[in-house]
Amino acid sequence: MTALLRSVLPIFLIAGCLNGDFNSQDAAAPTPDMAGPPKVYDLAGVDLYGAYNCTALNMCERICTTKACVLMCRKMATPTAVDLQINLQSCFMQYCPSDPGKVCEPDAMGMLSMACNTCINNTYLPQSASCSPSQQVDECHTCLAQANACTADM
Repeated sequence: MTALLRSVLPIFLIAGCLNGDFNSQDAAAPTPDMAGPPKVYDLAGVDLYGAYNCTALNMCERICTTKACVLMCRKMATPTAVDLQINLQSCFMQYCPSDPGKVCEPDAMGMLSMACNTCINNTYLPQSASCSPSQQVDECHTCLAQANACTADM
């Protein structure tokens, strides 16, 4: 059980780690994608499908501490937003791994270290920004394309 928790927990800790508007675009209001299946409504009549673009999905996931929360955020996002967010999170996990002994291994309380947050932030720094890698593998600028795709999702 502990091994399963250690393998799944970092995914939810890293989910939503895109913090910042590195392209200077206004991401305050989520906008829906125009493609996709019909909308799904909850009992109160709130649209639960297609309300979030990738940036809004990332912001929603950032506050999550449970798998259920992440899944609810994804249910409120468009299919395109979910795909873009998964690509971005996969890039974070590739360059800032959470395996034991790696830069983003959670501590005993399940929290991410400052080095992990630095690593993730380094992955989407603009090419013109200077970057000091947080580990031996140079993570600088490696997820910029995925971060830009997420931000461009309208």
